[in-house]
Amino acid sequence: MHTLRKEGSPLQGHPNMKCPGIDIPTGSLGQGLACAVGMAIALKMDKFEAFGFDVYNIDGNDMAQIVRTLDTIRMRHDHKPKCIFAQTTKGKGVSYMENIAAWHGVAPNKEQYEQAIKDIDSDYSFN
Repeated sequence: MHTLRKEGSPLQGHPNMKCPGIDIPTGSLGQGLACAVGMAIALKMDKFEAFGFDVYNIDGNDMAQIVRTLDTIRMRHDHKPKCIFAQTTKGKGVSYMENIAAWHGVAPNKEQYEQAIKDIDSDYSFN
């Protein structure tokens, strides 16, 4: 969180291919799925074999569930693509942001950032 929206950070805003595990830079609104479907159609048109993929539906606000899902994926050695559908709440856990659409794409100021860290620290344990 301390590198949020900083150049070179994996949390710089939109996904960046410099971040491990990101193969295409899309936004947070589901564009990645559309890209994946388009790539699959293109491969099919080029007569490549369809490999299929694993789908995981999770509560994207539940850090324990996210970690368990990533651990499960990491343990699989089938080389199949993986797709995680995470239902989330904008600004979850931050008192002044939760479910407020106006915060989409807006960085907090210093005081707001400090309050957000307090809110998150009180709700989650990352130990």
